[in-house]
Amino acid sequence: SDSSTDTENDQKLPAVGKTVTSGKDSYKVTKQGTAVAFVKTKSKSKTITIPATVKVGNTTYKVTSIAANALKGNKKLTKVTIGKNVTSIGKGAFQNCTALTKITVPDKVTSIGDLAFSGCKKMTSVTLGKGLKKIGNSAFEKCSKLKSVNVSSTKLNSILRMNLTQDIRGDYPKR
Repeated sequence: SDSSTDTENDQKLPAVGKTVTSGKDSYKVTKQGTAVAFVKTKSKSKTITIPATVKVGNTTYKVTSIAANALKGNKKLTKVTIGKNVTSIGKGAFQNCTALTKITVPDKVTSIGDLAFSGCKKMTSVTLGKGLKKIGNSAFEKCSKLKSVNVSSTKLNSILRMNLTQDIRGDYPKR
C-alpha cells in the first residue's frame, strides 16, 4: 500500500484532545481515528445511552471512556446505558445525578474514578461487570438507597470490596 495516502487521511482526522460532536453529544478524541471519550450531552432526556461507537463524518470511533464530570449534577437523568466498548468511567462522571436509580457497568470497564457515582441518592441497584479492577475513593458515597450491589468481577481485591461496602453503608471509621 502507498503510505503517502495514509498520512493525508491522518491529517484530516481530528487530533487527540480535539472535541467532536454527534447529535447532542460531545466527545474528545483519545486515539486519532479510532477512539473517543464521552464528554457531555445537551440532551435534556431522562434516559441517556453512551453508545459503543459513534460516527463523526466518515469515521466510526469506539467510545472507550466516560470523561471526568461528564454527566455530573444532571438531576433529570433516571437511566443510563453504558456502551460495551467503555473501559473507564472518569472521576465524578455521574456525581450528584440525584434521579439515577440504577446502573449496570459493562464487562469491559476496568476502572471507576473517584466520586463517580457519589451523591446518587435514588440509586437502588448497581451491577459491576467482570473486568473491573479499580474503584476510586468514595465512588458510591452518599448513595443512601443503594441496597443491591452485584459484583461479577473476580479481579477486585478484598480491600476494594471493603471500601465499596463502606461507601454504600456510609460507615466510615471515625477519624
